[in-house]
Amino acid sequence: MSFAFWSRLKALVRKETKQLLRDKSSLGIGLVLPVILILLFGYGLSFDLNQARVGVVVDQSSPQVNQVLAGLNGSRYLTSLEFHNLPEAEQGIRNGKIDAILHLPSDFANQAQQGNA
Repeated sequence: MSFAFWSRLKALVRKETKQLLRDKSSLGIGLVLPVILILLFGYGLSFDLNQARVGVVVDQSSPQVNQVLAGLNGSRYLTSLEFHNLPEAEQGIRNGKIDAILHLPSDFANQAQQGNA
């Protein structure tokens, strides 16, 4: 990069710094607001998943289904509740009893063996 580029960049930075220091509101927006947002998103908002309640609907039991259920029950992030059918689980979502539904259909074992599950 040429000397002319650096001298123009230096002049631009000097001009912008003078304008920023002259206008106190832009100083607040340029320096204070980002710090507030960093603190807010870093500490104030937590997106950690703790104890999500998952409703499980099993149409037909199989060894593959049992492996999935064992994995769910072994998770420290999920709590599983078993439902007898899909409409019952959907009602659990509407009532706030669960956060998500895991539906394991009757052909889950075949799909898992084919790599489609």
